[in-house]
Amino acid sequence: MITNFVSSYLTVKKFFGQMFDLLKLTCIAVGFSVFLQNLELWSIRSHIGPVWKLPKFFPPEQIMIALGLVCSVGLCVDLRFAIPLLILALIWSVVFRGSFNGGSDFMTVTLLIGLSLSLWNPQFGLSYVGVQSLLSYLISGRAKLKDPDWRKGKFLPYILQGKSYEIPNFFKTFTAQPKLLTTLSLGVIFFEISFPVVLISPRVALLYFAVGIVFHFLNFMVLGLNRFFFIWLATYPTIYFLQQQLG
Repeated sequence: MITNFVSSYLTVKKFFGQMFDLLKLTCIAVGFSVFLQNLELWSIRSHIGPVWKLPKFFPPEQIMIALGLVCSVGLCVDLRFAIPLLILALIWSVVFRGSFNGGSDFMTVTLLIGLSLSLWNPQFGLSYVGVQSLLSYLISGRAKLKDPDWRKGKFLPYILQGKSYEIPNFFKTFTAQPKLLTTLSLGVIFFEISFPVVLISPRVALLYFAVGIVFHFLNFMVLGLNRFFFIWLATYPTIYFLQQQLG
C-alpha cells in the first residue's frame, strides 16, 4: 500500500513538474515573440496616430508600446504579465480595427488567453492553446487540399511572382520548375493536414516540430513572415503537453 502511494505521488509530481516546465517555456517563447512585435510597432510609431487615429481616451502609442516591451520581458519570469499583455493586444485590435498582422496576431491573442487561463488552471490553459494550434494546421491544410491550384502547384508561382511580398531572387527561379513546385505544394498540404498525428508519440511530435521549424523558417525567409515563425513555434510546448496528456 505504501509502495503504491509513493508510486502515485512520484507520478503526480513528475506530471506537474513537466507541466510547469512546458508552461515556463511557453511564457519565455511568447514573451520573446511579443517583445519583437512591440519593437516593430515602435519602428512605425510615428505613423500609428495619424493613420489609425487613436481615440482620445487611449494612452499615446509610445506608452502602450513601452508597456508592451516591459510586460513581454516580465512574462519571461512571471506568468501574471500575460493579463496586461492580453489587454494591450485587445486595445491594439481596437486601434487597428482588427488584427494588425493577420493570423500571427490572432495566435498571439490565443496564446495570451491560454497563459491567462493558466493562472487558474495550467492544464486547461496549455490544452486550450495546443488544440487551437493543431486546428490551425488542420484547417489550413484542408483549405489548400480543396483548392485545385494548390494541388496542382499553381498557387506557389502566383506567390513567388506576386508583388505582395519582396521575394528574394533566388526563390523566384523556382517558378521555372513546375514539378518541384507541385511536389512542394503537396508536401505542404500533407504536412499541415497530417499535423494532428503529433499526438501519437513524443518521437512523432518532435519530428513534426523539426519539420515545422523548417517550414516556418522558409516562410520567414521567402515571404518575410517573421511573426508567424516565432509565435507558432511558441505553441509547440503546448502541443507537446497535449501529447503527454493523451499518450
